[in-house]
Amino acid sequence: MPSATQTKHLAHLPFNIQCFIEGSDKSKLGTSLSLLLQSIGRKTVGVDPIDECLPIFMSLASLLIFRYTATSTLKLNVVYRDNIAEHSIQNLLIPLILSPNYTFKILLKMIQSKLECSMGGPTIRLRDVLHIQIHDLENESPEIVQMSRCGGLFLQFINVEGCFSTTFSFENLLSATYPLTIDIKSHWLYLLNSISKMTATKFAFGKISQVKILDEQEWNKLINVWGKNEHPNLVDSLGIAQPLLHNLFERQAQLHPYSVAIRHDDERHAKTYSYGKSNILANGVSNYLCARIKTSNYLKGSNLRNKDIFIGHLFPRCAESYIAMLGILKCGAAYVPLDPAYPMDRVSYILSDCKIDFIITTTDLGNKLKSFLSEQAANGERVSTNVVIWDDIHESLSSQPRLLTDHPLDPLPCHPGKPCYVIYTSGTTGKPKGCIIEHRSAVNLVLSESVLFPLSGKDIIFQNFSLAFDASVETIWMAFFNGATLYVPTEDMMHSGGQLASFINNAKITVMSCVPTMLKMITMGLSEEEMLDTDNLLPNVKLLIVGGEACPKDVIKKWTLNGKRRMVNTYGPTEATVIATSGDCHPDDATVTIGIVIPNYEVYILDPCLQPVPIGAVGELYIGGIGVARGYLNRDDLNAEKFILNPFTTSSGNSQRLYKSGDLVRYIPSPSGYQPGYPEGSIEHLGRIDLQVKIRGFRVEISEIETVIINTCNEVKNVVVNVWEDQDTSSNGEKVEILVAYLILKDGVRFDEKKAMFLLSQMLPHYMIPTMYQQIKEIPVLPSGKVNRKALPNPVNTTYDDDIPSPTNEFIIINDCLNKEQAKIAHLWSKFLPFGGQIINQDSDFFELGGHSMVAARLVSALRAIPKYKDVTMIDVYKYQKLKQFSDRLETLSNYTSGVSSTIADSDIKSIDMKELRPVPEGARNINPYVKWILCFFSLYLVFSYASLQLLIPYFMYCYVNIEDFTAVKASQNMSITISDVMLHPAADVNYDMVQDLEGATFDYRALSIMLISLFSTWMIYPILCVIAKWVILGRIKPGVYPVYGLYYWRWWVVHRMLAMLPLTFIKGSPLLVVFYRMLGAKIGKNVYIGTQHVSCLDMVTIGDNTSIGIDVSMHGYTVKVGKPDAEGRCHSWLIIGPIDIGSDCYIGAKTHLSIDTFIPNDTGVAEFSMVPENTVLNSGKCYAGSPISLCKAHVLGIDFANQLKNETEQYHSNVDPRRLPHWLVNIIHIGFMCCLILVFMTALLPSCIGMVMLINYPQFAYGITSIAADDGIARTTSVYYLMAMAIMLVISFIVLLCLEIAAIKWLLLGRSHATRKIYHADSWLYAKKWFVDCLLQLSLTMMHSLYATIFLPPWYRMLGAKIGRLCEMSNVSHCSPDRLTMKSGSFIADSAYLGPPRIHRGWVQLQDTIIGEKSFVGNSGFVPAGVEIKNSCLIGALSRPPLPTIEGPNKDESQSFSYSFCEKDEELVSSDITQVIPDGTSWLGSPGMYLPKRATASSDISTSYTFEPSWYLYLARMSVEVWRVVLPSLFFSISSFTLFYTTTYLNELSLVNELIFWLLFPFAYILSGVYCCLMVALLKYLIIWEYKPRESPLWSFYVWRAELIGGLEESLANPIFANHVRGTPFLPWWFRLLGAKIGRNVWMETTMITESDLLSIGDDCVIRADCTLQTHLFEDRVMKMSHLKIGNGCEIGACSVTLYDGIMEDHSSLGDFSLLMKGETLVTGSSMIGIPAQPVANHK
Repeated sequence: MPSATQTKHLAHLPFNIQCFIEGSDKSKLGTSLSLLLQSIGRKTVGVDPIDECLPIFMSLASLLIFRYTATSTLKLNVVYRDNIAEHSIQNLLIPLILSPNYTFKILLKMIQSKLECSMGGPTIRLRDVLHIQIHDLENESPEIVQMSRCGGLFLQFINVEGCFSTTFSFENLLSATYPLTIDIKSHWLYLLNSISKMTATKFAFGKISQVKILDEQEWNKLINVWGKNEHPNLVDSLGIAQPLLHNLFERQAQLHPYSVAIRHDDERHAKTYSYGKSNILANGVSNYLCARIKTSNYLKGSNLRNKDIFIGHLFPRCAESYIAMLGILKCGAAYVPLDPAYPMDRVSYILSDCKIDFIITTTDLGNKLKSFLSEQAANGERVSTNVVIWDDIHESLSSQPRLLTDHPLDPLPCHPGKPCYVIYTSGTTGKPKGCIIEHRSAVNLVLSESVLFPLSGKDIIFQNFSLAFDASVETIWMAFFNGATLYVPTEDMMHSGGQLASFINNAKITVMSCVPTMLKMITMGLSEEEMLDTDNLLPNVKLLIVGGEACPKDVIKKWTLNGKRRMVNTYGPTEATVIATSGDCHPDDATVTIGIVIPNYEVYILDPCLQPVPIGAVGELYIGGIGVARGYLNRDDLNAEKFILNPFTTSSGNSQRLYKSGDLVRYIPSPSGYQPGYPEGSIEHLGRIDLQVKIRGFRVEISEIETVIINTCNEVKNVVVNVWEDQDTSSNGEKVEILVAYLILKDGVRFDEKKAMFLLSQMLPHYMIPTMYQQIKEIPVLPSGKVNRKALPNPVNTTYDDDIPSPTNEFIIINDCLNKEQAKIAHLWSKFLPFGGQIINQDSDFFELGGHSMVAARLVSALRAIPKYKDVTMIDVYKYQKLKQFSDRLETLSNYTSGVSSTIADSDIKSIDMKELRPVPEGARNINPYVKWILCFFSLYLVFSYASLQLLIPYFMYCYVNIEDFTAVKASQNMSITISDVMLHPAADVNYDMVQDLEGATFDYRALSIMLISLFSTWMIYPILCVIAKWVILGRIKPGVYPVYGLYYWRWWVVHRMLAMLPLTFIKGSPLLVVFYRMLGAKIGKNVYIGTQHVSCLDMVTIGDNTSIGIDVSMHGYTVKVGKPDAEGRCHSWLIIGPIDIGSDCYIGAKTHLSIDTFIPNDTGVAEFSMVPENTVLNSGKCYAGSPISLCKAHVLGIDFANQLKNETEQYHSNVDPRRLPHWLVNIIHIGFMCCLILVFMTALLPSCIGMVMLINYPQFAYGITSIAADDGIARTTSVYYLMAMAIMLVISFIVLLCLEIAAIKWLLLGRSHATRKIYHADSWLYAKKWFVDCLLQLSLTMMHSLYATIFLPPWYRMLGAKIGRLCEMSNVSHCSPDRLTMKSGSFIADSAYLGPPRIHRGWVQLQDTIIGEKSFVGNSGFVPAGVEIKNSCLIGALSRPPLPTIEGPNKDESQSFSYSFCEKDEELVSSDITQVIPDGTSWLGSPGMYLPKRATASSDISTSYTFEPSWYLYLARMSVEVWRVVLPSLFFSISSFTLFYTTTYLNELSLVNELIFWLLFPFAYILSGVYCCLMVALLKYLIIWEYKPRESPLWSFYVWRAELIGGLEESLANPIFANHVRGTPFLPWWFRLLGAKIGRNVWMETTMITESDLLSIGDDCVIRADCTLQTHLFEDRVMKMSHLKIGNGCEIGACSVTLYDGIMEDHSSLGDFSLLMKGETLVTGSSMIGIPAQPVANHK
């Protein structure tokens, strides 16, 4: 219970409502209150009687809460000042039990007694009461519980002379917030005034359930204004004889006989019936039935006028079923619709209950029914029903044309009070109950809806409901009344899932009524891009009506089409003839309402005592009016309970009875001055008061299910069935409701779930069969003795073991023809499929049943947890989509115990046993921790010394090179004065005389030139020092296994990090790189092309003659692995170094990964974006592709042009430039271009350098600008901002100037390259120019990394020649040729993608175009080969590429097949720009690309204005954020470098240390500079984001821009300056822990590719290898989706691999090099997976 200290906080509650009684009214109230107290035997003794009346006010408060909630218990907490205990604050808890039969006197006396007992004497005076609190978290009323969770309701009283006030304080008043709350002020004052006006005795003896609390205005509004909607003349306006339902159809048949009435597009029996033809056929059916009925024994001796005649109606979806229905009505009978899906036992019961003598059905269903009835008769349960076959009727009408008349010949008597139809709903006794609807009720519904939904004969209404569902009456008669067309879909259409939208569009449907679940089904699995296609949202439908179940807000937002379509939410039980209320839906509505009462209906919200509840209070909905049903057939007891006399009727009209709906609702208040957005009288539906629920629109009586379970399942002692909301497995994350049976079993028995579900399926419809069965020990109950359903536990899913669990998806029906294994797989599918509706058989397709990529990942993860299926992969799901295929595949996998190679056949590969060569040692490494840290710090010192050379050498030139008139010390003093005065003392006067008196303190431009020359020399010195360090520190690298953090490791690590710091990316593809690699120990033959800088252990690399190594191929030559656990369970890491041997005339495609211990023999080709696993020997002359590699055809490599040109001797194709230069001249040109590259960079630095010179030479310049504009004092205070602005402008100038330089040089050297040759030689002038431009682009990616992935990048790429459409997004593209790139509008390129890298082989270079279609997406680390066109709305997944050209498309038809051509003619080999086309709308994942039939999409309903169609102001907002993303990294680095420069200069000038010590300490200063940058990034991360959490945010949202800003700072500032230098040390995990990552002990990391660190969890003893990406977000659908990534203890993640969010790696699992862990995928404990997507590691013996 809250403490008394809360009193002082009441003023801070958001809502405080005050009530005042003043003057004479107060005196009257005091007198009346005194009399009330006297009625319980207590006299007032004080001067002011109100001060004695605390029990009365507590009683009144209790009365109000009781009337609001009908609760039977209540707790009042009185906080008061104890005068005896020196005014201490005390709590007094008063628990109450309330009853509607209590009089106010009984309640008052009970409270008085409790107060006296608690106090042990006189009760508390009102003046001592601080407040009364109503707070009860255990109350049976959910409204009170909700209010209590927000602090409760507080009452404070102030009683002074002439005024008495009551203050109600709350945050939440009975589940509502002010002003949409109960008007408690009005009710409180009404009670107090009632006490004053009536005698005390009358008030005291009034029952608390009958005491009036509503004033006349509110009462009248509830009963006469909001509760009624009278339209008395609707029937008269029709001009028909009497309101019979079929008369409405006959009216249209006369008006529009040739208009289409019914349309059914069955492929086999497509039918269209006009109104005239349908009417004649219905008359024929009527005549046929009348003749049959009158000649039967059914009506002998009966009064035909009063006899109710029921005829069964059992039809599948077809046009004839509606003609049969009309025929039944026309003959004067009522139709009883039966669904073909009903169990025959249920059909038989309904036939018997209705005493149906005739049932019309089809031949197939009729034979089935006859057989069942015969079996029942044989068992003594005879049901006397004549089965009338429709074909027999049709034949009879054909043979007797006289029956086909314009009007029924001799129908049975019929009047508006006769039954029209009987619909059976779930019943409490275990048997369904039939609800009788009369003609006048049905006609009133049709006429009322004609007011609500004005339609015309041009409309086409979609009839998707079963006739056994009362909503079918609405759709049928909306069409028939308005002369519109009723469209009847086929069963296949209704089960087509997402394809249903196309059927509806093709049928030109304009009006549709459905349950919200159907709308979810239509959009299930659609991507955000697909949702933008209005065809998927039924654009022709102008009126969309939903009902039958609660409609979620997200459905309304999606389906109202931003207010362009009318969408109406309806409510009504079967007993009220379909609907009773309706309300238009709007996407911005805060609450989904069920609207207001419809014409000629009445609604009342009453409490259990049939008193109207106040506006805003929760009560039960009662329905009156013409639409109220006659009642239940043969259920007088239930009729007396559910259909009551109307206590508010004033005449003998149409509302003498009310139907007790059992639904909890409330009126939404509409206080004056507040516009809630709904019409007055709108009602909010809050759930069921009884045990009736709705499952996907079907009304289900919980007690019926419980009764059937008890009667059917002998092992069940007691059962409670409850509805539980489960998170749907679909991409949009919607809630689905399932039935859960909680069982108490008899002693010593075991529940057989499968048997129980089978038995229940014979008794109940499929939607009434519980999905899950949970055993409990006891049933929780409330104090009232009722079942406490809220206390029932959440159901627990069955854990996966060798026996796959039973299905939980009640939509799934398992075919009995499946074998045992297939049935198990079908059951498992049902666990993950979001919905179904189809029968699962051998040919069922996983993706057609609703599966998509995320569901497939969960399915695979679940299967891997079963030991015999541990090797199942995502490839298996996509390759074997049919149930039988997938089951056979699993059976094959279960026959293997140690993994199966699904990549390379044994005949195509040789393997080396790693265990015999270099087994990873077991146990500890025996490294002394002190030695480890000493070696660590010494190694870090060497690395940072090497890194600091970029600042150290220019500083050396600055301080020690003698230049005329240049004095370093005085210059530094000048700079010191400027900085200290401007930055530290901005308001002080500047001593300009002191500055100017410093003799020679000018920074000569010759000194600037020397500094720039020193910077140039630094780039030359770096590689030389690296070569020296390699041979001095490490010597020749030898293969072996070495402990991480051992001596050899640190020696290797220093050289490894030095090599990584070299700007080799600027010389890749140059002959200079080959020379440098040879200097480091690599054995490289002649005429070798190397386009990669990703080589570390050069001594391990051997490359033969005439071999080509493509762009960014990984040949590290080392790996790090986790050893086996030691005795303490800890794992230790080991460095493994092994050779990579590549023969002559080989081709290794771009972005391929070569693992250690691989041998590639002569004349072998490996395609782009492939991975050669460890310990692999390939076969000579073969070609391979994929990750892991598998055999492929030679043309897949795309290098046939090189083979053809090798043999060309005389004439070349026009697209070939055969010219070449001498090799020595090529080397000179490359050296010259390298120097130009440095000059380009230095030129971009000039403005910054000049700015620094001006600051040193002219310190008063910092004041010059501002001094002009203002007085001295003001000017100096603003000069610091000027300096900062100048620094920002200098940074911007560097970026802009570098961009302009690169663009100018590109156009100067190359022009537009599509006008140049597409194939040329690597020793040509053209190649040298192209190589130099590519180096410049790499320079931009390195120096302007923060510019990438911003709004500024596409314009710059357009400057470079790329053809980029509107709203294209580009991240840090790793490689592309801009003028060979076309990106159409809305396309998206994610991080580290490769777009069309050139192919180079045998000295020839080929360039081809790359085209990305509209709204297509290339994922993180994706790869698009040259010559590929990706059509519109395609997706290339993360770490994926398009399919190989030899792979067939997803479908055989022309629209989906690939259009690719690898030309056979020689001239076409070199002339084709596009050689492969990826078809529209396809998604691909893996290497090679694997077709995804469906993929997971963003779940949020996000407007296109935040994805593809941003407003102009969003451009400005994004630009204002991203300009800081571009500027801040360079700005912070400049500040850090300038501070380092200034500090070291000043210290040197002070001579605090000698020269040697100074040079030795300089690396520490650089480390501090890097730490400063990291701390700034961390600080900004917490200031701007604080903590990343799982969420989805659109691209054009402030959150995404903030997250990208922080990500840009990490990648462009913290990583290059500090984090990259500590990769492979214990300090890197420290950095990510600072950013929020949860990283365990002894984790070895060599990657900084982590963005949202808060979402990353890594266990102990893990290895995260080089350049892998731990991806916690993706940008598919232009929505940033981020979530957790969990890595267990002892795990390994290979180099260049990608792990996606929602992935889980359990303990000691391993993901190999260049592999992919998909979203939602789990690697089980101890598993080793490799490839894209991941598959088991093969053991080749």
